[in-house]
Amino acid sequence: MISTKNKPQRIRYDIKIRRLQVAKIEDLSQSLRAITFTGEALDTFQSDGFDDHIKVFFPNADGQLVLPQIGERGVAYPEGVEKPAVREYTPTGIDLVGQTLRLEFAIHDAGPATTWAKNVQLGQEIAIAGPRGALVLPMEVNHYVLVGDETALPAIRRRLSELSQGSTAYVFAEINSEADEVPLPSAADVKVVWAYRRGAAVTSAHFLLEQVQQATLPTDDVQVWIGCEREQVRALREWFWNNGWDKDDVKHASYWNKGTAAYHEPHD
Repeated sequence: MISTKNKPQRIRYDIKIRRLQVAKIEDLSQSLRAITFTGEALDTFQSDGFDDHIKVFFPNADGQLVLPQIGERGVAYPEGVEKPAVREYTPTGIDLVGQTLRLEFAIHDAGPATTWAKNVQLGQEIAIAGPRGALVLPMEVNHYVLVGDETALPAIRRRLSELSQGSTAYVFAEINSEADEVPLPSAADVKVVWAYRRGAAVTSAHFLLEQVQQATLPTDDVQVWIGCEREQVRALREWFWNNGWDKDDVKHASYWNKGTAAYHEPHD
């Protein structure tokens, strides 16, 4: 169990909309594309949680980047123009001195964000807002269990990059095939299990749960984090809760919901 001094800490940020330009495009795997953005507005960007999420505003069908105004009554868009598609992503590769920020796009559907990421060109512009806040999980435990599908790989990769030598991380990642594997660099001792769908429909089976159930995992001095489809998250967290892990040690985030566009549930 995590001691009181290592309990998660909540941080709140002021919301600011930042315009950014594409500076670099890199394919990490068949289904994960990393895009690095640059912009002077990044000099005050802040993100302390490895699974923070920011809102990304994409150009509309006319190629216009229509941005809202943030006022006392919330968010308001200009009248008479098509609103942009807005999706949420985990910020990675943050360099405030160099004023760059990397986002990693799971190429898994035909939505507006995926279409944009597939066809993106250097110099194109987007905008971001947030993060609204962070839930900073403890770094002093010895063991970390990270469970997620393609949409959670950016957060998992960021967490692993933050871990220190001497700690152990157990990673369970659901992907379609070996072509979708990505590097998972870390100073920690990382043990990786890839759960392959092999062409099966996403959420057609509990691929991650099956792999987790077969593993021998620590139950003390451990932080468990789960990020994937909503129903998969529920099944995984229930299994951990019912098999020796304290509820306070199991954090989870529904990164998407089958049949629902632009869904993201805040982590618990």
